[in-house]
Amino acid sequence: MRKLILLAATAAICLPGAAIAGKPGGGGNSGSSTPVVCSVNDISVAALACSGFYSGNLLSTSGIAAQIAGLQAIGFTWDGDFDALVAAGQKFDGAGATTLNFATPLSGITVLGIHFGGGGAGGVGNGTAFYKFDAGTTLSALDLHYGGSSGIVLYSTHHVTPPPPPPPVDNGAVPEPASWAMMIAGFGMVGGALRRRSTAVRFA
Repeated sequence: MRKLILLAATAAICLPGAAIAGKPGGGGNSGSSTPVVCSVNDISVAALACSGFYSGNLLSTSGIAAQIAGLQAIGFTWDGDFDALVAAGQKFDGAGATTLNFATPLSGITVLGIHFGGGGAGGVGNGTAFYKFDAGTTLSALDLHYGGSSGIVLYSTHHVTPPPPPPPVDNGAVPEPASWAMMIAGFGMVGGALRRRSTAVRFA
């Protein structure tokens, strides 16, 4: 029996992938065997979907595969270019805040990844979750229902004003029949004028 328990414990440790974070009070899975599962009510705007909490801070270049999997779980496909998000200013430091203020308001369907550190009382522990929600026309602040916010990544949001449609593309359209008639008539007039000119300068 002791060997069976030892084998089960070893198998649990060796399982690949991001583990679900443990209950508040410890980092990762310490403190309780019951996992903390994200809720659509973890943020002040009711989320359309969430996934996590996954153990640890996945919001870095070393956690790209786990981010892709967590985002796919909420129906969002990401290209995995974390450096582009950082360069675009879409990675923030929550600095423990429970209210996130965005300099550029969010709008439309928005996807966020949030890592919570220790969090203190009522915190998640060391866990990351992904949320998809509708920010409406403008949303400049978002309240978190857990303490200890750390890294935040904005994967997607929409602009309030849609971009203008692209200009029409000229694919070498065939001229209308009236245009053809005008061109032929023009060539005929030019040809006639040249013929009269050449006959006018002849000497007998």
